[in-house]
Amino acid sequence: MKKFWLGLLCGALLAGTSVAVVISLQARQVNVSFLVNGKEIKLEKPDKVLEVDGRLYAPVRFLAESLGGTSSFEEESRKLILQHGPLSITDPNVPSVSVGNLVLTRSGNRTEIIGQLQYSGIGNTVKSLEGSLTFYDAANQKLGSALVTGTFGVETRIFTTSAPEDLRAYDTMILNVQAEDGKSIAPAPTFLYENWENGFSLALPEFWRDKFTVIPSIDSDHQVTSLTFVDNANVETGGVLFTINLYPKKVWEESGKTLLEQVPSWQMGEAKGRVYAMAAASDVQYNLQNEALAQEYEAMRRSMERIRISFSALR
Repeated sequence: MKKFWLGLLCGALLAGTSVAVVISLQARQVNVSFLVNGKEIKLEKPDKVLEVDGRLYAPVRFLAESLGGTSSFEEESRKLILQHGPLSITDPNVPSVSVGNLVLTRSGNRTEIIGQLQYSGIGNTVKSLEGSLTFYDAANQKLGSALVTGTFGVETRIFTTSAPEDLRAYDTMILNVQAEDGKSIAPAPTFLYENWENGFSLALPEFWRDKFTVIPSIDSDHQVTSLTFVDNANVETGGVLFTINLYPKKVWEESGKTLLEQVPSWQMGEAKGRVYAMAAASDVQYNLQNEALAQEYEAMRRSMERIRISFSALR
């Protein structure tokens, strides 16, 4: 069993006199085993577990990854960042791939990215993947992109990548899978929805064609125009996919932040003195007893982020 001595130098100013105090703490390396959800996990060299003053200290990265998450330390901000949660970022064009637990840190003039990627439904096989992550801020402006490449399977695997832009303030991230096993994957087809009356356009997924209705309404008290996109097949139970609200710029400046906090909402853009924001439906909008209708609604709803970043003001 190895022993280490830790020296702690404390400086104090007493009555104008600088006093240096050295405190020695004895640390010893201990051999322990870790059981995570019933599975034994072993440390890899050169990681160590130390006992100091009756407490055990283990490497944060080892613990985070053993628990199914990611971690990183950012020297610039002196932050230790950990992420642990479901892999919820997907590409609707390749639904078997999911990404999550992203940790972004700034190192020099680059943003370092650590994340996890997993396939589903491919059994014991693995696939080589080429893709990209594109990051947008809260105002729907593109911050930059990073490439993701590697070989992945049904077991969650950590990947690393980087980008020159500072991506840490991102609000939305889009995954695009561009190739699998060396075969290119064409982007999912879209069609252009243009609303000249309200001055904007959106790129909607091709499978949306003839499946939705836009219902306009006006809040005359606040001069807010609302355009609600509804799934036709689920209209009897609501079918609301999202609503685009057009706020006068003054109204947005006075209460936009509060509006975003009241319901899940995102700013899309600004033009001709108006701010466009997308609001998600706040409750269940499809028939819970009809699996086919539920699946259609969910497929359409998953397109929201990509529709939001496609926003363009019409001149």
